[in-house]
Amino acid sequence: MGEFRFMDLLYSRYSNPMDLMHYYMNQGRFGEFVTNIIELEHERKKEEEAKLEEQKLWSLYIHSMSEDSFNNWKKKVLQPAKPGHTRDEDMTTSDALGIVNRFLPQK
Repeated sequence: MGEFRFMDLLYSRYSNPMDLMHYYMNQGRFGEFVTNIIELEHERKKEEEAKLEEQKLWSLYIHSMSEDSFNNWKKKVLQPAKPGHTRDEDMTTSDALGIVNRFLPQK
């Protein structure tokens, strides 16, 4: 993380990060302070990415017109592909059969 990005991060979180940094420096814990700030930012980014992924999956679920619950649908979508097949082939086949079954119900 570049020096300027680190300072931007500090100023975005604290109104006066210089006092906070001097406090940690005077205690001989500046390295701990920097490590904690970087770890917190890393965790924030991971949570943001997970939330974005969940939103994308929800959008795909809504447009899939699946009869499964969201959690069941998500498990199916995220499970590894069968050996010899790609995940897209599995979804395409099951989606196509689902559409056909809606138009031509089993007797």
